[in-house]
Amino acid sequence: MVKKIPDAPLSQHSAVDLHHGSRTTEQQAPQQFVRLKQFIALMGWSRSTYYNRVQAGLVPAARTNGPRTRGYFASEVVAIQQALMTDPPRSEACPK
Repeated sequence: MVKKIPDAPLSQHSAVDLHHGSRTTEQQAPQQFVRLKQFIALMGWSRSTYYNRVQAGLVPAARTNGPRTRGYFASEVVAIQQALMTDPPRSEACPK
């Protein structure tokens, strides 16, 4: 059985937050979705380096945008790059 969502009129200056169901007063611009292959190329990593860093907890796992599409929002890419620039890699943080 399909649940029908009631129609609610939206004003021109309100946006609906789909995760919380609340309306905000500011219009939110859509963000660009960076696919996983593009993200790995932007970072200059190999696929195995990416998956090793996800497993180590240095990088959050990619979002699922569909059955065969994964990636990050552009704002998340910037945040990840800034976090990696401020924190030294674990190999440099713990000298042998």
